[in-house]
Amino acid sequence: LADNCAKLYVDRSQCQNPLASPLHGEFSGLPPMLIQAGSVEIFEPLCAELVLRVQKHSDSKVIYQTYTGMTHCFQLGADLGCEKALNAYQEISAFLRDLWTE
Repeated sequence: LADNCAKLYVDRSQCQNPLASPLHGEFSGLPPMLIQAGSVEIFEPLCAELVLRVQKHSDSKVIYQTYTGMTHCFQLGADLGCEKALNAYQEISAFLRDLWTE
């Protein structure tokens, strides 16, 4: 499904371009990252693969969090009181606080 989505915004010849897919990018020198994905998000397998590649090819800190039953951009539900979205924002805040106090 993710491949079909990609065809909507990038020419097939550009699918390996890091600007179209971070999976094909350079991983050295990356800042610390927090990656959050819903467990039923169509891009969740790609998020997991990105984390593995960063861990393998970089010394950058990467934290990966999945939220059971959540979809793509589930964090937008925070304004509606979605508990998991609110929790995700708390995790983002904690991640940033930790960076600023290192």
